[in-house]
Amino acid sequence: RQASPAPMEPRRTRTRACAAPPPALPLLPLELLEHVLLFLDDASAAALAACARHFRRALRAMDGAWRGRYARNWAGRRLHDLADEGRGLGPAHCLQLMGVQSWFDACARRRALDRQLRDNWRAGRHFTRRLRGHAMEVFSILRQGPLLISGSQDSSVRVWDVRSGARLAALPAHGSWVSALCEVGSAGDGFYSGGHDGWMHRWDGQRLCRAGSVDFGRACRESRAGVSEQEGHRFVLALRALAPHTLAVGAMDRPVRLVDARVGSVVGTLEGHTGYVSCLLPPEPGRHDLVSGSGDCTIRTWDLRAMRATDVRAFHRQPVTCVGRVRGRLVSSGEDGRLKCWPMGDDLGWELRSKSRREIWGFGSNGNVVVAGCEDGSLEVRDAARGGPPQPPSSPPGP
Repeated sequence: RQASPAPMEPRRTRTRACAAPPPALPLLPLELLEHVLLFLDDASAAALAACARHFRRALRAMDGAWRGRYARNWAGRRLHDLADEGRGLGPAHCLQLMGVQSWFDACARRRALDRQLRDNWRAGRHFTRRLRGHAMEVFSILRQGPLLISGSQDSSVRVWDVRSGARLAALPAHGSWVSALCEVGSAGDGFYSGGHDGWMHRWDGQRLCRAGSVDFGRACRESRAGVSEQEGHRFVLALRALAPHTLAVGAMDRPVRLVDARVGSVVGTLEGHTGYVSCLLPPEPGRHDLVSGSGDCTIRTWDLRAMRATDVRAFHRQPVTCVGRVRGRLVSSGEDGRLKCWPMGDDLGWELRSKSRREIWGFGSNGNVVVAGCEDGSLEVRDAARGGPPQPPSSPPGP
């Protein structure tokens, strides 16, 4: 009779025998662990949260610290005014708008979106998000730090969080189209809006409420300077702040007017254009030259001390739609579909025409690329230095 084999001992795997002991940090009290984790940056904290449940629970408990990181890295000054519960902008409401439960989750989402934005730019995919809310066409856009402000044909002004895409406020601003927006000073000080109803409103940048109003049509009639009999002369088309209480205003009639917003009166008139004033460019710090573009296809530079034109440029064959500065040089666009970077010194500049041969209604730049918006709804991205196709960036140039 054959003997039965002896029972085999359980096999000890090398993985089990050499397993590392659990880290000592989870043995610390949760309160002390929170103070230790405060010294980690965002990437290290996210990597640590993926290692152990205890770390993840401790990181989620640091709600105040993560809220501060979100405000510092992505939201700027807007989250420092979250005590305005009267408008429903408390911390819980902001988290609800972003669709997350804690500020730790909000920071994690923002890191993922930043990574997605960087990958999209490297791959040439520049469209990332559509902001829905306006019922009609959007005529004006203003960027103030983490906020995006839009004015529409539906007579409203809406405020958006640039990073998350959340709508922070919908302001019933005017009785007609909102055609112009401009900032008061630095980001957070507020902004002005101008509309076809002939009114200009100043808005508080922190509480997002109206801080003052100017009746532009009445100011023009009382000044008796450069008032045209043309119907709709009070329509505000362009608006720029020269000082916290001084505005340069372009309207359907020909002059560029300087308005004192404190008393609501016209304090100066710049005459020379033979068409409506479509866009304005304020002077650089320390200078006194205002640039205006008009429906007469010309661009004029004004000396604000002498109150007269010092330069007239004619390049576009149709009305000028936008003027701006890119790397210190003047850039203009027109309804003829052309984008012009004007010469400065030894730099000869460049000019190009949109691929779709359609009107260019506006453009923006971060110094590296110029993004032009065309009438057919397309965006064309160009290199700011040469005007040609942009080079793939090593890091995201920003929205």
